[in-house]
Order: sequence, then structure tokens, then C-alpha cells
Amino acid sequence: MEAPNFAAMFIARFMEGVSASCIWISGLSLICDTAPESKVGSQLGAAMMGLNVGLVIAPPIGGALYNRFGYRGPFVFAILVAFFDLVGRLLVIERKDARKWGHDPGRGLATGVSIELERRQTVQQQREFDKTQMDDVSIDVPQAVTPQAVTQPTTPAEPAEDSPRRPQISTKRALLLMIRSPRIATATWATVVFAITISALEPTLPLRMQEVWNYDSKAVGLVYLAMAVPTVFMTYLSGWTSDKFGAAIITFICFIAASLWYLCLMTRVLWFFIMSLIISNMLLNGVSAPLSAEFASIKRSINEIGYAHVYGAFNIAYGLGTLVGPITAGQIYDQASNGWRSRTCDSLVLSSLE
Repeated sequence: MEAPNFAAMFIARFMEGVSASCIWISGLSLICDTAPESKVGSQLGAAMMGLNVGLVIAPPIGGALYNRFGYRGPFVFAILVAFFDLVGRLLVIERKDARKWGHDPGRGLATGVSIELERRQTVQQQREFDKTQMDDVSIDVPQAVTPQAVTQPTTPAEPAEDSPRRPQISTKRALLLMIRSPRIATATWATVVFAITISALEPTLPLRMQEVWNYDSKAVGLVYLAMAVPTVFMTYLSGWTSDKFGAAIITFICFIAASLWYLCLMTRVLWFFIMSLIISNMLLNGVSAPLSAEFASIKRSINEIGYAHVYGAFNIAYGLGTLVGPITAGQIYDQASNGWRSRTCDSLVLSSLE
């Protein structure tokens, strides 16, 4: 906000991107670690829905604050929102802390009866373990006491750990396991395709609407708002259905359906163009929750890696796609003889390949 030159603003934006990446990875990991396995998709869909709600309401709020308070208004508002977000994160109770109080969120809602049964089971297991330890101790009654028997002390048995600890794995080992996994390769490629396709609209859609229908920035902004509203519900719906039918089938259906509607974006009929744009964007955003759930499923199938590892790969793939998408789409739109059609076919081919 108060950057005196471009270099300072660049550094600030870079640090903002780093912090956003860390929050994104840790947030998804926390959700997957806390939510029951059967509800991971719907919980991730709810998180994506919250993201889309913010994307819908933020531009009008930022515009109103800019008109009323000037350049610093939106920044002050963002700082306040970030402060309350920090307070909320400090109040989060992690799963390892909740289990100390007899509640495991990863197993669903625990009742008083289930907690008592689990406690009794733990006590019984401890008693059986102690009995086994006592049976293993053999007492020899010597015929005659020798000096060696008197002087040699008995080595006490080391106390057993309450629960086995997960072995620590190096970053290199985790990376090798992920590279060798075909499921991670497929999910990462799908994330790159999703990011390229969704970000390719950013530089080209305003140009297309201004060229064909002479839309100004306000009209294009309304179109973007109409595109964003349905995605609020689509992300949760796709996450919920992925819990029922699997992430792979929902991702495949969303990609194929979105690619079919991309064909309709070549029309010059305004109402049909906007309708096709809204539906294709809604279907494409429906990929995000199942893809996130698929990464969580991959982690559960490879015990040696953690959620942070797989969502780090997810974040890298998404960042790579959002870097490549706008650049290539802008170049195609500018250099090709029919830029919009070429760019649309490019997105269509990518979605179909997935």
C-alpha cells in the first residue's frame, strides 16, 4: 500500500504469494486431517465454496471502498480481514489436541458412550499388555548364592511407548515416492490443465467482448460476476458427489461437459455466449473439489508421505498452470488470424485430453 517504488511493491507482492501458498497448503492439509475420510470431498468443496464467495463479494466491496476512501480504502479493509483471519487460525483446535479430550474429528462426531467405550478398550488393552510383560519375566531360584549372582544387577525393562510413532521421512524420499506414483502424475496433470483453462480467460475475455459487442469494463465486470455466482454452489456439489461416486468419475464428467460448452463460445449471439460462458466456467470449477479430494486419497494410499507433500504438488501444479495459461492465451489471441477461435480450441483440446 505504501510502496515508494516498483521494486518494493514487487517484493511485497512476492511475499504475499509465498504466504498465500503456505496458507493454502496448510489449510487443505488441516481439513483432510480433521474431516472423516467419507466426507473429505464435501468438506473440501465447502472450503472452495468459501473461496468463491470471497471472489464474488470482494470486487464490489473493493470498488465501493475505492470510490469512498480512495486508494488506501481497500488495503485497510484487507488488513482488517487478514487480522480476523489470523485470530480465527489461532483458535483452531487441531485433531491431535482434540483427541486428548476424548473426541476424534477424523472418526466423526463422538458421543459420551463412544468415548467411554474407547476409554475402557484402552484400559483393557493396557492391562493385557501389563499381564504379558509379567508373564515374560522368569524368576530363577538359585541353589546356591554365588558372588556373581549377588553383584550382577538386574537390567530393568524399558517402558513401552503408548503408541507407535510414525517414522520420519526425508523430503528426498517423499519426492521420489510421489514421482513414482501414477496417480499423482495424473492428478497433477489434471490440475495443470484446470489452471491453464480457467486462467486463459483472464486476458482474452475482455478483449473478445469489447471487439464483438463493444463492452466496457463495467459490463465485462458484470459478466464476470454472473460467471462467479454459480461456482459458489458447484464446488460443494461436486465435492459431495465425489464422496458418493469417487473423485475420478466426477472430474472426468466435469472436464468433458465443460469442453462441450467451450465449443459454443465461438458464437456471436450475445445471450447464448454469456450462457455458454457461465455453464462452462461452472463445470470447470466443479473440478477443483474432486481434484483436491483425489490428492487426499493418494496420501492415504502412500503412508510414508503427508498431506503437506501432496498439496505442495497440487499448489505447484496450479501455480504453473496459472503462469502458462494467461501468457499462451494472450499470445494466441494476438498472433493468430482468428485469435478467439484458436484460443477456444486450445482449451477444448486440453480439456478433452484430460
